[in-house]
Amino acid sequence: MACRVAGLAFLNGVTAGWTKADLAAWLAGPYRAVTRPVELVVRHDTPRLATTDVATRASDPSGLARLDEVICEARWRVLAALESAAMSRGRVAFAARARTLGHVRCVVDADGRSTWVALDARGMRLRDRVLALFAVDCLAHPLDYERELIVCHRCERVFFDASARGRGECPAHRPH
Repeated sequence: MACRVAGLAFLNGVTAGWTKADLAAWLAGPYRAVTRPVELVVRHDTPRLATTDVATRASDPSGLARLDEVICEARWRVLAALESAAMSRGRVAFAARARTLGHVRCVVDADGRSTWVALDARGMRLRDRVLALFAVDCLAHPLDYERELIVCHRCERVFFDASARGRGECPAHRPH
């Protein structure tokens, strides 16, 4: 559940308007606490810069505007993946993708039990880091994703709540 908590902290933090310092604190705190550093070179495609990206970089040499875009894009991609999982009743393509890319790994703990861990590899995209957290959680708790996961279309919050999923409504927007 620690991976779920860290993933939800990212999503909720970005919604609240995270800054560069907030992201750094999350990476050094909750994210680092649930990941294992590895010396892997992660291969990923390099997006081409759109004209707006070039203009943004020229007007903001510190890169803060670009960082805001990366954070928002990561949140959007994670929400889309979780929404897809919620709508497909447990078929979680993002977990399979995380396994294929090597962002999560099955390891044996000190008690001899198999467990999943998210890996922290140099070059991973922010969205893949967050999705790896949810992938580990999903692989460890698949029924939660099949029976409890709900993404609200109004507030874009993610909940694990079986009764809300059954009603098809966000707990925050339930009529009283």
